[in-house]
Amino acid sequence: VMGYYATQLSTTFDIEEFLPENLDITENLKFMMNEFAIAGGTAEEVYVLVKGNMAYPDTLFKMSQCVDNMGDDEYVVKAGDAADITSILSVMADYAEYSGFNDMKYNATFSALYHEYFENGVPRENTTEENITALYDWLYAYAPNDAKMVLHHDGLYDSSVIRVSANTGGDDRTVTVLYRELKEDKEPLGSNATVTGGPILTKMVMDLISESQTRSLIITLLSCLVVLSIIFYIKDRSYVLGALTLIPVALCVVWILGSMYLLGIPLNVMTLSIASLTVGLGVTYGIHITHRFAEEIVDKDVDEACRVTILHTGSALFGAAATTIAGFGLLVFALMPPLQQFGGITALTILYSFIASTFILPSVLGIWAKRKKKAIEKHG
Repeated sequence: VMGYYATQLSTTFDIEEFLPENLDITENLKFMMNEFAIAGGTAEEVYVLVKGNMAYPDTLFKMSQCVDNMGDDEYVVKAGDAADITSILSVMADYAEYSGFNDMKYNATFSALYHEYFENGVPRENTTEENITALYDWLYAYAPNDAKMVLHHDGLYDSSVIRVSANTGGDDRTVTVLYRELKEDKEPLGSNATVTGGPILTKMVMDLISESQTRSLIITLLSCLVVLSIIFYIKDRSYVLGALTLIPVALCVVWILGSMYLLGIPLNVMTLSIASLTVGLGVTYGIHITHRFAEEIVDKDVDEACRVTILHTGSALFGAAATTIAGFGLLVFALMPPLQQFGGITALTILYSFIASTFILPSVLGIWAKRKKKAIEKHG
């Protein structure tokens, strides 16, 4: 059951998770993020970077098609019936279209030039590169800040950015949907356009971290298996003891990831290290139990060896686990939510490691020892 829940665990990054709690400044910042859609709140920006000759009419036609395609995207913010997007096309339209008395951007000179070359937001049939370049030159001369936000000029107008307002809530699945839809939307521009931006970059980074964490976890478990098998073979002439010692470690990894899902704690930059921490703690407790059991089984029957192992080594591990749980558990009173999560999950990890090593591992060792004795008796 825990294994199933572990597979449902998502990886997220939300700046609000890193804000300290119970402070007025935090509450005010969260209010602004959520109600005024400032950076880090409900509204985010993602980008489509377009490279090529931006004065070429066909490029602007294709860019207009991309913008239209974004109108039905689920997580793109809407302004009326259209997507809330800023591009060189929208910037030119802002300066060319008069929207009322308070319109501070409208310029009659630019408007006359724009409507000579553009119709319905795209270049007219006879518009040339020189005509479009003239419009760009005007913007760079009289509205440089707005122009530079969406258009790059280095001798030539060689690239542009489509700025897309999005609302993903920092959720891994919604960012995935947004990224997939934007890649489909930019198809008219083909390989000349690239989807990027903070939420998408964060998702890619977190995916890479998750992949590397999984790979590192597998390598660590295999390394532990090899090392423990060699050590127990040298000491007790048994490779199997090394593998049995890793059983509680594997169980703990599954338990803790499943528990995180049930508790609503996602994988983030703080909790991603939990799996590695689980291996480090679990294998240590397991080694103590296996080592003591191997000593006791030499001159005792299996049940007695298990009893002595749990009574003596288990009680010592209980003291060690209890103090470590208390130490990490204090972090749940920290102001930073990620530290609270890290402290609580680490304490739970230690508890799981203690339970698996003290109760499950001796049972597994007992079954192994009984079968080994039966095999020895059977073969003489």
